[in-house]
Amino acid sequence: FFIIPMKKQTAIWIASTTIIVAAAIFITYSYTQNKVATENRPTTQNTDSSTTTPAATPSPSSNATASIPAGAEIYVAPNGNDSTETGNIDKPFKTIAKAIEAAQPGNKIVLRNGTYEEGELRIRQPDITIMSKDGEWGIIKKALPKGPDDYDSAVYFDVDAHRGRLSRVEVIGGFYAVSTETKWDWGNANDRKGTSDLIIEKSKIHGSGRDAIKIKPNSDNIKILDN
Repeated sequence: FFIIPMKKQTAIWIASTTIIVAAAIFITYSYTQNKVATENRPTTQNTDSSTTTPAATPSPSSNATASIPAGAEIYVAPNGNDSTETGNIDKPFKTIAKAIEAAQPGNKIVLRNGTYEEGELRIRQPDITIMSKDGEWGIIKKALPKGPDDYDSAVYFDVDAHRGRLSRVEVIGGFYAVSTETKWDWGNANDRKGTSDLIIEKSKIHGSGRDAIKIKPNSDNIKILDN
């Protein structure tokens, strides 16, 4: 065998150590670069349209009626839509109930030609008009009472629905076809007010279980004209 002098052994050891350290530095640098590249890689790498997740479609606003101003006309038609439409003449609601929900004091709910079979239509705000469109005829129809405790009316003007109006419509069915509400037998004994200053005109009111038009005590100045 060969005996390597001490100085050469030291030189070989230093050279080997240098190579090992350099290799370790290279490996560490390569790992770090690869990690940075991986973290910065865009998440949409897959260009295969068959596996790419489509972008979410924004759902329609659930408050589409928020822009209806006071005094505006709100249209309802048998072929309308309560979920997607806004209540204007080109995008009518389907039900009168939805129009009442969207209405503010001063709004006119205009019915296109057809029959609207609904539950009790309770008007709670003042200055609300329900009318047929000019040249057309809207029919509001409610089922007759189903039992001794069914007192629902077809159209019901609640206590604060002052200055309401029904014009050129037909109302059929209900316990009362049209009814007013008052506090004559409930609530604060010092406040027995009732909805007042209503106008029912040029309409057909019939087919109810009891009174066609029920005017309760303290509902004052109710005008029934040309019916």
